[in-house]
Amino acid sequence: MIDFQFILEMFDRGLVGIVFGGIIGYTISLYFKSRKKLSFQSNSLLFHITKRYPISYSKQYKGIYTSKLTRSIYFVWNSGNQVIERNDISSIEPLRIGVKGNSQIIDAKLLKTCREANNIRVTSDNEQAKLTFDYLNPNDGCVIEIIHTSKKRPFIVGEIKGISKGITNYGDIFFFSGRQGARIASLFLIVMTSLLYLLYIITGIIPPKIGTKEGLYIYLALGYFISIITLIFSHRNFPSQLKIDLNEMARTKYNDCI
Repeated sequence: MIDFQFILEMFDRGLVGIVFGGIIGYTISLYFKSRKKLSFQSNSLLFHITKRYPISYSKQYKGIYTSKLTRSIYFVWNSGNQVIERNDISSIEPLRIGVKGNSQIIDAKLLKTCREANNIRVTSDNEQAKLTFDYLNPNDGCVIEIIHTSKKRPFIVGEIKGISKGITNYGDIFFFSGRQGARIASLFLIVMTSLLYLLYIITGIIPPKIGTKEGLYIYLALGYFISIITLIFSHRNFPSQLKIDLNEMARTKYNDCI
């Protein structure tokens, strides 16, 4: 059983405050440290992704039955705080999205960019799609759609000057609205946590599952802590300027099928 009283007493001690202050200060210094970084998020969907625009398995897209096709969406953006120039990209190992084995890339399209001045271009063949641009300011990026024959998601690689670890993979896309989605979720948690506290202040009622006043304070602290951490690390989601309309994307592909 958790000893809430012991935890509360620990937080009353000055040493704990100093330790937490040091951790917060170190985290903030890392956030503002000068860095060059290119990141991406991705997700794979069925070729027909909405009920509004269903595609029959008997239809074809560029000569391939749609039942054998997968569409993978890539959000690529400058997640650092320095400009990435065209000359920073290796000519030997350029930025590219590729497939392995018997898989083939059927189509590659640029769905959205943050600004036209970046001059972002995507060119492809059966094995890979190359990504080029003039420059990317912090938070500049694009959305790329790859249609391929394999259910396995294509890989993305490339060498960039000043980025020894290569392109950072921030995992699957959970919010197609980008950072806005993560921030909305964080704000929702803050509101719900605040309502729980107001309920206690006004009525004195503590939810039965929490039980005690000490337990309530722990829940409140955890709620605010998780919300703040989520807000701080929301940069791991793609910029909200790259938000896309999945229904519109599905309609475009539907019109291209025969």
